[in-house]
Amino acid sequence: MRVSGYFLCNNNQKLILTYGGFMDNRIKSLIVLRFGSQTDFAKEVNNSESFVSRVVRGRTPLSEEMKKKWVKALGKKAQSILDTEKK
Repeated sequence: MRVSGYFLCNNNQKLILTYGGFMDNRIKSLIVLRFGSQTDFAKEVNNSESFVSRVVRGRTPLSEEMKKKWVKALGKKAQSILDTEKK
C-alpha cells in the first residue's frame, strides 16, 4: 500500500515503514492505517485538521491530556512514538 509518499505494510500486526524513521512518519502511518486520513482522525479526537498536521510534523507538542486521547484512539503503539516526540 502506498500512502502519501510512505510505503506501508502490515506484517503480523507490526507496522513497517520501508523508509524514514521519524516520529511524524510513524504517527501519520498509524493514523492512516486506523482512520484512513488525518481528517477522520481529527474528528475522532476532537481536534482541528491543522492541529493534527502540526503535531504530526513535530511543530506542536501534545499536552498530557491530549496525548492520552491520541493513544486511546491509535492504540498502545502510539504511546512509545508520542513519548519520543521533541518537546
